[in-house]
Amino acid sequence: MKREYAKYDEEFKKMIVSLCETSKAKTMNDIAREYGITRTSITEWRKNMEL
Repeated sequence: MKREYAKYDEEFKKMIVSLCETSKAKTMNDIAREYGITRTSITEWRKNMEL
């Protein structure tokens, strides 16, 4: 059986990346836990936005 992955729109991804880059009080792990996403996803989004 094929696994279903959550789909996030570009605005959500940009908001999460922005939070990670500007938040001094929260770590990437804190933000990932708060929004129910993986740290790996955030890392990938950050890499893709740098291109």
